Amino acid sequence: MKVSVIFKTLLLTTLAVAVISGGFLAKEAVASSNGPVVLAEASSDGVVKINSPEDGAVIKGNSVVVSFEIKDKGSRGDHVHLFLDGRLVKPLYGVKSEYKIKGLSKGDHKIEIRLSTKSHHVLDVKDSVTITVE
Repeated sequence: MKVSVIFKTLLLTTLAVAVISGGFLAKEAVASSNGPVVLAEASSDGVVKINSPEDGAVIKGNSVVVSFEIKDKGSRGDHVHLFLDGRLVKPLYGVKSEYKIKGLSKGDHKIEIRLSTKSHHVLDVKDSVTITVE
């Protein structure tokens, strides 16, 4: 138990020093309720697109189907990660796919897909829409 705490502290310290010193290509940290913070890495290539819902769509009910496509994986992309209001929902695979987000509360929500590497590092290639749930 004590070794685990020491290891976690050492790991977090090492990661913090690496990020601060530029040891990673980190541009931003994305908070995730489904796991640790995922470091977003720089990438200038690749194209992803949310096909539906449209930006500004008004949704009746508490769920929405998100349809997306990877138009170009670029040199490092493999799949996308789906985020809702800045939190990871799920990694999604396939060039074209869709996923139903359930249990949405009323109000505005930001849906975002981000191209990710095989090792789940989130790249800065992304698309997002904002919807309103009534």
